Amino acid sequence: EETESKKSVKLSDVDYLFIDEIAMCPTRMLAKLQNELQNCNNTNLTLLSTGDVNQQRVCDVDITTNSYVEDIINSIFNQGIMLNVNKRFKNPQDRINIKDIKNTLLTNNDRKSYLKYVKQFSDINDLFNIVFTGDVFNAKIISYLNSTCEFVNNIIHNVFLKKNKKIKFKSVYDFKLYVGLELTVCERIPIKPRVLNRNEVVKIVKIQDDSVIVEAVDNRDEFDLNEEPEQFNIVLNKFMNQNKFFKYSYCDTSMSTQGDTYENIPVVVFDTQESLMQPSSIYTSIGRATSLDLVYVFTGNSVKDESADFNLNRLLQSRIKSYQTADIDANRLYKKNDYIDEQWIYDEVCKNPTC
Repeated sequence: EETESKKSVKLSDVDYLFIDEIAMCPTRMLAKLQNELQNCNNTNLTLLSTGDVNQQRVCDVDITTNSYVEDIINSIFNQGIMLNVNKRFKNPQDRINIKDIKNTLLTNNDRKSYLKYVKQFSDINDLFNIVFTGDVFNAKIISYLNSTCEFVNNIIHNVFLKKNKKIKFKSVYDFKLYVGLELTVCERIPIKPRVLNRNEVVKIVKIQDDSVIVEAVDNRDEFDLNEEPEQFNIVLNKFMNQNKFFKYSYCDTSMSTQGDTYENIPVVVFDTQESLMQPSSIYTSIGRATSLDLVYVFTGNSVKDESADFNLNRLLQSRIKSYQTADIDANRLYKKNDYIDEQWIYDEVCKNPTC
């Protein structure tokens, strides 16, 4: 449990220790846990944990089999329960099919046969018909690569704003922000009234000249929903670069979504053709849905090149905009035509490819 000061406590001072997703822990962390437990004299301590070694894992060594991690975990726990029914999927046939998907991907390393159980699309433009219901975004998109995540987040956000022209947004460095927009925290931010943690979701409640006020989404105690949401005052420079402190929430990486459940909405999976995306990551991403009928896998050409061009273009736009803003702040008045644009930069680079 946590003290009022939110400082860590010793194992000798607690009665229960619960660890979620223990299979994701690096081996050095498992070794440290094992050592702490062996040296702990607390006979009243009850240790509980959940995890699945077949899901994707953050690891500090090259482990080609799950048995190594299983052996470590089994040495820490002397009792365990194996859950064989995937209760995320309501349809009994889906529960049978997800087992076949698991076997196909993890045992046979077959990255094609599982596709018969899900829906596929190869044209990136079809994505918008899947994730939008009218002008409402109603889906979860999962990628493996951060570059894909950023690319998809931006194209979805731009389409959303086109569909909702009445929304008044403000361009803040790398973002187009509006009141009500939800953002995902990408890096731990020490701030009052408390630290904002990675993968936490916040919603914009006010955009000011020098800061943005956000509130935490669904952070209230389930027994006291009348409690006011916590609000945070974020300075504008936290929005200079996407994926640094914040990102749009339409798409997240497979690692960030592990453990989540997306009830009755489409779950769209990207990057399955990338060799970096392991079969365990594909299996984990598909398993976030509640029905295989709602799983869509992008099978077209990799968006890696498109995302690279898109991100470079957006970076150039952002830099030019920052120079324009600096000139205005310094009372250096120029006409719009006096500034270069991203096309001018491209043209100059083509003239001097070695520069």
